[in-house]
Amino acid sequence: MPAKFLALLLLLAFPYTASADTFSEALARPVLSPLGKSALEKLEKKYKDTKFETAWVDIEDQEMQVRSFYTSSKKRNAATLRSMKGLRDEVDKRIANGQPTKALYLINGDKRFYAFDKVEQDEMKAYIAASYLAEDRAEKALKLATQALSRSDEKVPQAGWIAGLAAWRTERYRDAARYFEQAAKSPYASSWTISAAAYWAARAHLKFDDYETHIKMLQQAGQHPRTFYGMLALRSLGLDFAYNWELPLFTDAARSKLLGDKKTAALVYFLESGQEKLIEKSVRALPLTLEEGDAARILSALLHYRAYEMAYRYANRYAAEKNFYFDAALYPWTTWVKEDDFKVDTALVHGFMRQESRMDPNAKSGAGALGLLQLLPDTAKALDKTIKAEDLYKPAVNITLGQKYLQKLLDGGNVRGNLFDLAIAYNAGPGKLARWKDDLKAIDDPLLFIELIPSPESRAFIERVLRNYWIYRIRNNQPTITLDSVAGGNIPRYQAD
Repeated sequence: MPAKFLALLLLLAFPYTASADTFSEALARPVLSPLGKSALEKLEKKYKDTKFETAWVDIEDQEMQVRSFYTSSKKRNAATLRSMKGLRDEVDKRIANGQPTKALYLINGDKRFYAFDKVEQDEMKAYIAASYLAEDRAEKALKLATQALSRSDEKVPQAGWIAGLAAWRTERYRDAARYFEQAAKSPYASSWTISAAAYWAARAHLKFDDYETHIKMLQQAGQHPRTFYGMLALRSLGLDFAYNWELPLFTDAARSKLLGDKKTAALVYFLESGQEKLIEKSVRALPLTLEEGDAARILSALLHYRAYEMAYRYANRYAAEKNFYFDAALYPWTTWVKEDDFKVDTALVHGFMRQESRMDPNAKSGAGALGLLQLLPDTAKALDKTIKAEDLYKPAVNITLGQKYLQKLLDGGNVRGNLFDLAIAYNAGPGKLARWKDDLKAIDDPLLFIELIPSPESRAFIERVLRNYWIYRIRNNQPTITLDSVAGGNIPRYQAD
């Protein structure tokens, strides 16, 4: 069907109403033409039958992209690959149980270990070294990490990162600086690892008054402004954040432009008819070769209809393909709840939402956490006895209860306004926060405290939530006092505006 004819059918079938900006308000609009209805039914069937072999690329995955991927040249048959996976699983189990020494004994005495090439062996050693560090056994971590680093160097950036932290922990700052720099220069490191290693190298150089290299390493970290340590580096340097908040309004002209193309016309139809599953499929089917203006119109339409998750995901795909960032869609500002109804800093709530659900109201975790802020039904019930599990899929309900939970944690004795502790309590639970604070009570460096937490998931969660929070504050032209605090080596204390 010609694109212009399809566009005409869509215009007849679904007259534009600017106020209908939610799925529920857009549902079941009448089709004014029998011919149009038939054509649209075919369009629906086409997209319902569309299947995609690959999963969405998540924004965090994109930010974790590396410039080069190490690929072993060793040839292995299926049986060998299965045995290698078996060994990895056994190592994982020992690490999960806090038994790095047993993991090390396992690989040293198991012939399956030699099916791995030298770099792969060193990757596993760096993994075990990280477990030693989490157990606060810095000397063992340093020994094992430097062994891996000396043999595989830049191919195993994790070894340099762990060696750097272990050397810092034992106050060998010159060694720490060298190891961090090795990690930061690796083409196999992600932007998060590069910015973290460069920032810590800058900190290490400051310990022995090497100000020139300190600035140089901050500048390297600052090249990654959408990472936790990249933001700290830019703030330390006194530089501005150059995010792209520009997106056009979704006007009648923009709508007409989208209706002029088959694939974008389908998206408009599904948005206006409230068909969420087909919205996702139509977004995934969009070409990545679009010019910035066309992509901006698509994102404006998605944000207009509160399809925030889809805006986020399309902006992510576009950034990965074109290296062009629509931050207004990557960090979408929602309107499910009125500003006056927020009791906790709106930017902080958005920071948690973005990390927990990618702004998907229908998100459900393997543990049964539901909705935008991934609340467990039991937690929600404790906050409001009238709540049913299915209510947590309603954005306004989830945000209201999520705020209550955040405020409860903020006021708790173990958090007391510390945003690092808040993120830990929210992600891992107040019990683990209490245990880790007791285990690491001798640590008075807030950043070192984060890096020594024995949970990679919680470490990543803290850094991403705080990054989100700061970017949302910047988006709203609000001061980022807690960013100043962390850049100055202090605890980020929550302050209600």
